[in-house]
Amino acid sequence: MGIGTAPDAPLTLFELKPERLHELWPFIQRGLIAVEKKVKPDWRPEDVYAALRAGQASCVIVEQGSARLGFLVYYRQIRPFSGKPELFVWAAWDIGLRPDVISAVWRYINNVAISNYGTDVITWGTSARRARSFERKYGWKPAFVTFHIKAEPS
Repeated sequence: MGIGTAPDAPLTLFELKPERLHELWPFIQRGLIAVEKKVKPDWRPEDVYAALRAGQASCVIVEQGSARLGFLVYYRQIRPFSGKPELFVWAAWDIGLRPDVISAVWRYINNVAISNYGTDVITWGTSARRARSFERKYGWKPAFVTFHIKAEPS
């Protein structure tokens, strides 16, 4: 358990309000930097900050007692061909990969997808290795595979 974490305190989840972004940014930035090192995405933490500040993305934060344990940044996107909405997970991070934190956040975004976005589809991008790990650990199956090939000039 981390500092300020009471072992019997319940997990609490709250939506980040744009006016609290500056206060909570050091925690979110720490997690985004960890994600960036592991996954090597094409975004930077500053991109997430800008989207959260502008209200183009949302962030749910998990706490237990006074300890912050993790977060998930997400937004509603429309699939380009079908026009159907989906909840897209931009980044997620938690301290210690606690199953109770992952489960609580998953329930939360599942409800957001259905209630707020009118969809039962939740998507995100990750590396092939991490996708295999998610499938083994949680039973989440990849639906699409994207290849990344560098074009060579002729």
